[in-house]
Amino acid sequence: MIRLRFKRLFCLTIALVLLCVSALGAYQTLRVGDKGQDVLAMQNALIELGYQITADGAFGKNTRAAVIAFQKDHSLKADGLAGNQTLTLLYSLAGTPPGGSGGGGGSSVGSDTLGPGSTGEAVIRLQQMLQLLGYDLATDGQYGQSTSSAVRQFQADYGLRVDGIAGADTQLLLSQMVRPPGSKRPRAAR
Repeated sequence: MIRLRFKRLFCLTIALVLLCVSALGAYQTLRVGDKGQDVLAMQNALIELGYQITADGAFGKNTRAAVIAFQKDHSLKADGLAGNQTLTLLYSLAGTPPGGSGGGGGSSVGSDTLGPGSTGEAVIRLQQMLQLLGYDLATDGQYGQSTSSAVRQFQADYGLRVDGIAGADTQLLLSQMVRPPGSKRPRAAR
């Protein structure tokens, strides 16, 4: 039990350090009443992470509620203001640069959300990483029940939102655990 807690704390610390180090610029604080592309980029990143809002470019009460939920979910000051710390973490987890288009149809683990119905190489890599960490599932390239269950267990084990969807935050932590910074990619068992 202590080992698992230490492992969680270590992995989360590394993830936060990497996020902080990768933040090159400062973001302007967004708040209720703001409108425009910056708000739209933030809304799209929130949607990418599963928060239920409309991307309309207007920072209203629903967007504020989603920002507060995001801040609470990630142990940030939950004030509803989207400042540099909130936006840096948000864009990093969502895999969407501000003003950019996130998500999409690519297949690389770490940049696109994978969930039930996803297929292909990205799913195989996800399954292999889960297997390397001891989760029991087949490597078949199909995001079915066993993959969803393994992802849910991983999320529960490491304090992530448990939804069975391999979004940016789940994939980032998973890849960091399998490949610590500075190490080579592990070979999958055949």
